[in-house]
Amino acid sequence: MPFLRSLFRTGAWNLGKISAVCWNSWKRTLRVFPGGGLHVSVTVSGVFRRRVVSWALGAVLAFAGELPLWAVENQIREVAFLEDPSGEMTFAQVLESEPTVYQGLLSCGYSASSWWVRVTLGAPPKPTPLVLSVWPQFLDEIALFDPQNPAAAPVFGGDCHPPNPAEPLALLSNFTLQPSDAEGRQYWLKVRSTSSVLMELSAYPVGQTQAASGKVDFFNSLYLGFLLCSVIWAGTLAFVQKDTLVWVFAIKQLLHFLHFSLLFGYIRFWFPEWAALGGLNLATNLAVVTLGAWAIWFHYLFLSLHKGNVWVLRVLCGLLLTYPVELGLILYDNARPALHTRMCMNLLATLLVLLASLWIPRRIAIQRAHQCLPRSAVVLFYGFICLVVGATMLPLLKAGIGQGYVRYSFSAEGLMTGVVMLGLIQWRSHKTQVLSARKVYKTAEFSRRLKVQREKNREQQQFISMLAHELKTPLSVVRLSLGAGGASPRMRAFADQAIQDISGIIERCVRSVELESEAPVVLLEPCDLARECAALRERVEEPARLVVGEIREFPGFQTDLSLFRIIVGNLIDNAFKYGHPSEPITVAVAQESRNGKQGVSLVVASLVGVAGLPDPLRVFEKFYRAPGAQRSAGAGLGLYLVHGLTQLLGGSITYRPTADQAVFKLWLPDSFL
Repeated sequence: MPFLRSLFRTGAWNLGKISAVCWNSWKRTLRVFPGGGLHVSVTVSGVFRRRVVSWALGAVLAFAGELPLWAVENQIREVAFLEDPSGEMTFAQVLESEPTVYQGLLSCGYSASSWWVRVTLGAPPKPTPLVLSVWPQFLDEIALFDPQNPAAAPVFGGDCHPPNPAEPLALLSNFTLQPSDAEGRQYWLKVRSTSSVLMELSAYPVGQTQAASGKVDFFNSLYLGFLLCSVIWAGTLAFVQKDTLVWVFAIKQLLHFLHFSLLFGYIRFWFPEWAALGGLNLATNLAVVTLGAWAIWFHYLFLSLHKGNVWVLRVLCGLLLTYPVELGLILYDNARPALHTRMCMNLLATLLVLLASLWIPRRIAIQRAHQCLPRSAVVLFYGFICLVVGATMLPLLKAGIGQGYVRYSFSAEGLMTGVVMLGLIQWRSHKTQVLSARKVYKTAEFSRRLKVQREKNREQQQFISMLAHELKTPLSVVRLSLGAGGASPRMRAFADQAIQDISGIIERCVRSVELESEAPVVLLEPCDLARECAALRERVEEPARLVVGEIREFPGFQTDLSLFRIIVGNLIDNAFKYGHPSEPITVAVAQESRNGKQGVSLVVASLVGVAGLPDPLRVFEKFYRAPGAQRSAGAGLGLYLVHGLTQLLGGSITYRPTADQAVFKLWLPDSFL
């Protein structure tokens, strides 16, 4: 059976792969995202996109396998028609009339007339019987007459007659013609139908009939495979997302599959006994009106999603009111007016959907970024729909004869809506991914800002607690000194030290805020290390405890003197405050090169005091103080300032304690640019 072979090659095999992969992917996605429909749509859509490529590749391979079939030549040279309004013309009267020649697909509309069609054949390469095939299958009666034997009884075909036992069961109505080697051999067909009258003819030698039908099977299997893929794909998405539009689309594509199968004879091929009982004609008419009404409902939902013109959409929805009337007419054997009404509604609906699409907001793709296609794509889609459907429906609605185009024009709407829905789902997937990425970024940015704000709040709380604690003791000393009438020199010394502690805390706080909010301006100038160390020694309380090693001349050394004094001063003050009170503080200055750049190193070492050694990992943190240092006045900002200002000057500060000493090593380059 060529149809089944071609369908297997092109559509069914890839369809099975697509459905299996989509189903497995959907189940995996539900396990990963138990409640997320958007995640499921992205995954299934991505799988479908990859499998469509595989399906298309299979179609190309099948096409390559069917190339030899295209060499088969149709033996029909000319076709002409003649209308018989009364249906009473005899074959002898027909032979005396001159018919009208036409080309392509004969479309006679919904007429009660009988139609006589003259078929002129060419001469085959060798005398062999020909098989004359008539499409479509739902024609009620087809009678074949032979002009060379006008008295002979005609051979009947069509769905109102049982299949000819002499003819093999096939998708089309076939008539075997006697072999002839004469050019211009003619036959006549008398056709009538209670629904539309369509006719396409072909004639091939008996040995080439199967090859000729393979050409038709190739395109049919591609389209049927596409419809089945879209039904399974849309049904899976609709089941996951609970989307009404996708559900309606899946049912509409299923109706397209049924209509196509009826139109091209597959239902008769699959169910010959049921077709022989007259059910084929009824099923075809019901499929035509149901498909038309369901397509209107689909386009109504699609355009409502895209905010088409409300009043036009209401009129479009009103066209569905004729559907129950059409069903009643068909069921009571009045198919022609029902089908004629349905074609009028379809043509009017085509114009309405195009009109409604023109009112879609231009920024619809921005307003509903993860739901709608761009306005230009929707208008282009409905413009093409209007063109194709109008070209298909107008010949069926003409009072006289109309010439149709190709037989597949009746399936254009199903193909185009399938492609557009595929594009819509892909567009939604793309926009959903963008939206998800944007939400993830905003969430991460919000979390980062929240973390920074919490850290600032924590630092502020620490700062306020520290400031209140550290200022409390010096202020008490000052208050006590002022309260004593004649303050002794010792009390005055305590008061002076308390004022110096308060001043130092305030100075460090100001410098800390300045360092964080705005980097200080660095001013380079020559620095005499011996003089700077001597000046620092004079400012300490116990100059004898500060032991400065030999300082050589460093003629090229330049730095910011103000920042240098703050750095070294804090290191020495820190050593005096937390070092052993009776042991010396040593300062060693030397020249040191790092990474090919000359500089100066300054090492400050002090013996461990009561406060103990600070944590090497936290010693330069803001507000950090060792547990044993809480009894001494301080803000926990001194070493934090040292670290920040040293980096500002392009240097480095390290803390490398020994068993009994706290050792800080400062390195500064010769000049900072």
